[in-house]
Amino acid sequence: MEKLKIILHSTITKVISSVLIISFCISIYFCFDWYKEVFTGIVERTKGYWWVYQGDKALKKQDLQGAVECYSIGIKHYPEHYRALYNLANIYVFYEDYHAALINYERALMIKPDFDLARIDYAIILSQVYMNDEAIDQYKKVLNQKRRFIKIPLLVDSKKAHKYNRGVAYYNMAGAYKTKSLIAGNTKEDAREYLQEAAKNYEKAADILKTYNANYNLALIHQLLKNYNQSAQYYCKAIEIAPMEYEAHFNYAVLLNDIKDYQGAQEEFQKAG
Repeated sequence: MEKLKIILHSTITKVISSVLIISFCISIYFCFDWYKEVFTGIVERTKGYWWVYQGDKALKKQDLQGAVECYSIGIKHYPEHYRALYNLANIYVFYEDYHAALINYERALMIKPDFDLARIDYAIILSQVYMNDEAIDQYKKVLNQKRRFIKIPLLVDSKKAHKYNRGVAYYNMAGAYKTKSLIAGNTKEDAREYLQEAAKNYEKAADILKTYNANYNLALIHQLLKNYNQSAQYYCKAIEIAPMEYEAHFNYAVLLNDIKDYQGAQEEFQKAG
């Protein structure tokens, strides 16, 4: 009885295997083009990964031209490799080829719209070529992005990274508004409105990032708006974060002089060196 079970089990296994093999062969016969396309895609993607890996190695060695060549070949084989497109865009920024950089940032974002770093860098270059309204739109997309967060202790905390990216977006959006205020021309009301928008965004950036630059720029904007109390508050915060930065001491001294605190102004001028 036991022997019969073994023979029966072996026979069934062989029959099932044969059916599967025959079915696979039939599917190849009738769907040969599909299998060919899938196999070709795997081969091309593998080639793409290999060239991108070579590009990463070249970039690590600061061989920028070699990295451009490798990334370009990798993207030809695997056009959806958004990180290769992002790295390529960053290299073009270094070469100050902003047109090529913008094209590659756009391609990366078409593939992965929630790629915050790429969108922020894309917006920074838009501002660099005086497309401030377009840059502001991109920063707002980062800030309005809804996402799910992943946290693996000691390894990954996507919520923390996203919060930092929001801070950077606020900071750079404030810079775009500040630039708009400078080129507002003869419309003082528009210039003031842009400065107020800059102040709002620098304040949000300072709250998240808690950096010298965010607090210093916020103080400077309030000084331009003649909001002297707020300006003094943020100059003090900036100085507390980075006591050796002379710009904060100097501009704080100018502010104190404007409000006729001449002794305080003299002390800050001395600290500014």
